[in-house]
Amino acid sequence: MVMNAVHRSGALQGMARALAVVLGLCVLGAPKLAEAQFSGQLQGTVTDQTDAALPGAMVTLENVETGVSATATSGTDGGFRFPNLAPGPYRVTVELAGFRSASADARVLTQQTSNVTITLEVATATEEVSVTAAAPGIDVADSRTQATYREEALQSLPFQGRNFLGLMAIAPGVTGKGAIGGGAPGDAPDNFSTEKTVDVSANGRTSGGNQFVMDGLNTTSNIIQGVANLSPNPDAIQEMAIQTNTFSVTEGRASSVNVAITTKSGTNSVRGTGSYIFTNQDFWARSFFSDAAYDPFYKHDISATVGGPIVRNNTFFFASIQPLRSRLTSADTVRTYESPELVAWAQQHLPNTQGTQILSDHGMTNVVTTNVLRTARDVIGNQCGTAASHNIPCDLPMVVEGRSEPSPFRNGLQWNARLDHYLNGGQDRIYGNYFRTTLDTESTAVRAGYETVNTNVSDAVQMNWTRTLTPNLVNEFAFGWLRVEGNSSTDAGLPIEIPNINVDGQNVGLSPGWGPATFVQNNFNWKNVVTWMKGSHLVKFGFQAWYGDDDARFDGAYGRPTFEFSNLLELVTDDPREQSGVSYDPLTGEVGRGGYRHLMSTFGAFVQDDWTITPKLTLTLGLRWDDYGDIWPDRDKTTSFSNIFLGSGSTLDDQFASASVRAVDSLYERRLSRNFSPRGGFAWDPTGDATWVVRGGVGLYKDWIPLGEANRIRGNPPGLLNPTFRRGEEIAPIFGIGASRSFPFGFVLPTLPSSELDENGGLRGARLDAGGIDRDITPANTLIYSVGVERELFWNLIGGATYSGSRTWDGIIGTDFNRYSGDLLDGELDRLNPSFGSMYWEFNGNEIDYNALILNLRRNLTGRTSFQASYTLSRVDDYGQAGTRINRDGPFQLVSQTDYERYRANADWDRRHRFSFAGTYHFPSPSGGGPLGRALLGDWMLAGIGIFESGPPINVVNRAAFQPLLDENGEVTGYLPGSGDYNADGFDYDYPNLPSRDDRGSHSQDEYVNGLFTAADFPGPEPGTLGTLPRHYYRGPGFAQVDLGLVKEASFPWLGARGTLQLRIDAFNIFNRVNLNNVDGDLDEATFGRATETFQPRVVQFGVRVSY
Repeated sequence: MVMNAVHRSGALQGMARALAVVLGLCVLGAPKLAEAQFSGQLQGTVTDQTDAALPGAMVTLENVETGVSATATSGTDGGFRFPNLAPGPYRVTVELAGFRSASADARVLTQQTSNVTITLEVATATEEVSVTAAAPGIDVADSRTQATYREEALQSLPFQGRNFLGLMAIAPGVTGKGAIGGGAPGDAPDNFSTEKTVDVSANGRTSGGNQFVMDGLNTTSNIIQGVANLSPNPDAIQEMAIQTNTFSVTEGRASSVNVAITTKSGTNSVRGTGSYIFTNQDFWARSFFSDAAYDPFYKHDISATVGGPIVRNNTFFFASIQPLRSRLTSADTVRTYESPELVAWAQQHLPNTQGTQILSDHGMTNVVTTNVLRTARDVIGNQCGTAASHNIPCDLPMVVEGRSEPSPFRNGLQWNARLDHYLNGGQDRIYGNYFRTTLDTESTAVRAGYETVNTNVSDAVQMNWTRTLTPNLVNEFAFGWLRVEGNSSTDAGLPIEIPNINVDGQNVGLSPGWGPATFVQNNFNWKNVVTWMKGSHLVKFGFQAWYGDDDARFDGAYGRPTFEFSNLLELVTDDPREQSGVSYDPLTGEVGRGGYRHLMSTFGAFVQDDWTITPKLTLTLGLRWDDYGDIWPDRDKTTSFSNIFLGSGSTLDDQFASASVRAVDSLYERRLSRNFSPRGGFAWDPTGDATWVVRGGVGLYKDWIPLGEANRIRGNPPGLLNPTFRRGEEIAPIFGIGASRSFPFGFVLPTLPSSELDENGGLRGARLDAGGIDRDITPANTLIYSVGVERELFWNLIGGATYSGSRTWDGIIGTDFNRYSGDLLDGELDRLNPSFGSMYWEFNGNEIDYNALILNLRRNLTGRTSFQASYTLSRVDDYGQAGTRINRDGPFQLVSQTDYERYRANADWDRRHRFSFAGTYHFPSPSGGGPLGRALLGDWMLAGIGIFESGPPINVVNRAAFQPLLDENGEVTGYLPGSGDYNADGFDYDYPNLPSRDDRGSHSQDEYVNGLFTAADFPGPEPGTLGTLPRHYYRGPGFAQVDLGLVKEASFPWLGARGTLQLRIDAFNIFNRVNLNNVDGDLDEATFGRATETFQPRVVQFGVRVSY
């Protein structure tokens, strides 16, 4: 306890020192926050008509929309630079004695450098030259690869659910399907999820390497990497930049994609929008797996914004609101569950068991059964029809397949308010923004009585103060706070006395829901950056601090047990294979309060020099240091940490055989403060006319380890325990229904034998599972490198080719190390270390290699057409991204804890070929036809998005438990039906032997749907050994989708001179291609070898939008 106090005190003292530095810098003039709200730059050169540089010219930059201006003086090389600019349109005016003044229009983009060259003519009279040059199509001053989507694109391109993050999927060099939903609780393709999953990755990294930044506030989850906690209303967004190969050091993490979002501010004109989007079941094509009509569902998505001046040229406001009222269909999901015949048989022959009671009281509802998958003979083999199986008929259907019918509601509300204020003639500025999002989701109840509503809320605050100290020195200070809260299964009427029940071979369990539980995340951000312009150098010095928590109010969730059954017969005989999930207090043996709160702080600092060596060559050189901190428990929540300490020995098996579990003050041996990330990039314009550029760079990236990883060591002795009880061990599971709907629910639970710990820290008389993390673990290291060229071609086309590669080492993976092959062959699970059950340990072990060729072609908006298209040929290999919260607690595991190199293969997210495009085409307006004809036939636009991607790897694996076939002497001679764990080590995740038939290659849709193969095609290896099937040996179905939008715009004078009306029809997956999800690779599942789910069919959406 003293150690913990010292640790916490040291961390808080560090935070206090950091805050003191921040406040001190504010007094001096709030330090500049790079990569924040004002993140763009404009640079240029002033020359005479002979291209000679003109020093000493007065350059004035004015924001066209706000009227705010700034001035600079051209240097000896004629260069000038304006850093820290908000995105938008600007007017550059240059004056110099003896020359005529000149002006040019320019546009600044989010986190991007814009170039403008102004040529002055010798004065013959007092007059001004107006230059109407368009912004160059090629960014010749940045080494990064970036796709920037302005407000026009956000309002023109079709993206479902108004979730703009889907546009991440069309950036060059990425793979993935975009904002498809389904990866986190409450997720869907809209703007209301508090944990938004985006299936996009780059640089050979997973989507866990993605980072989301809004106006300088990092909105990425602190629990699970790569998940966005906030998705703003697109009507409140001015620009979004999708950055892949970026070699800036102003941000840490982001080894995959960095998404920089700039929200809208008010201007000198009062402007606003209003929009409405609608769809329902009548505008959805039928589900591939069911021709039946949908149950009614709908979506009403409304949005309104308004912004303008409070004081012209000085103070501005902006606000938005977006309510959602919708119901979602679940018809595209295959359900596998118990047959009605099985329930009837159990009611007749086993009427008094609790399993039969649960099946009877909470039977399936809102589903349509379509197929019998398994009979009793398929499930239990030759024991059917015998006394050992209660004489269950061999032909009795046990597991069936069906489709969901319910359309649960999903209702949300998001609003924001923003204020911008300029002081001292525009030299200083203050900015504040507040977002609030609420979401209520109804569960997809397919069992009677299991209806519930879950609620999520997020609040985000961003504040920013910038001060210009001198013409060459700008300072900015920013603070951000983001709070996320979610509630699961907290309805008073939910029958939470029913435990969590899972049955092998079917995907519908019998749990009324996970919970009752509430989770809260708090994120506090401080950033400070000083920007100094010195000649051709723009130097940034930055410091940042972060503090956050994982406040899991999970007493209820950890008070309800989870039971695992190998089949339905075990359920109706009340004979579970395994029981887990309940937190025990080892001192009392009673149910403990399993809620917890984990705390963490991080710091970062960087220096970066953007050096314009010549107008043709720019170098970006930087060094970043990150202290990714340590994680410690909040003792007021009675949370404690205990970790695994390896023993002596020459092998890992030896070290785990003598390993022990001991209490620790925090997750790591020391703060993860030894992280230095050098990066450098270049951009070279060989001709100086911005018609082509060569760019590239190399940089080291270190993804942090989030708060969620501390869960691994939370349930070890001597703190609250989360034991697993298994059939056949010293303490067997006890199946039953609780007596109450209030904590601790009144379940009859197994009794822990004592509160005494043995010499290894295990509980005497009970081999409880333990979890651990290498105390000397380090963040994963990723070296990213790229080189590419872009060239202006003909017809305003710009083509490019880029090589991109990366190498990741010290990737974090985890698995159970307390096992060995053949352990169960004698009928007993002995383990290497008899003090514990499984010993799940995380360590630096993965290595990832990535190589890609990226080709892109684009045309900026000129005339009537604009588009971008890219093709990526890539390959990613690794040992297996498995076993950690960093990897989203996915289904992948390591078959062998000591020979994982044996299974090196294409990574889970490897997609060999990928093509994407996005574009708009404005139809020509008729010159004749009269006013009515021109009004009806003019101002039409076609907008489209397309994604084409090869299929993911299929992971054929058996997750069933070891069920041996014994001879008369009790010797293992083979396997019973449904057996897994071929090497008999107690870890239910094994590859079978390679089948004699080679089913690799391309396959038809029917083959994927009907089954590429059956479980009988894959023989098991000799009991006690590993199978020969390589990891990811097969490939799943590809993905192809085209979305089109037809848009009509017209003036709307009732809203004033700027009033416009937009009508649109969007068709997503317009060709109604059946995009199958991946094949079920689990040999233990009734749907093994089949693709049983699809992405959405064709969906038509209608919208109307007015602006003024």
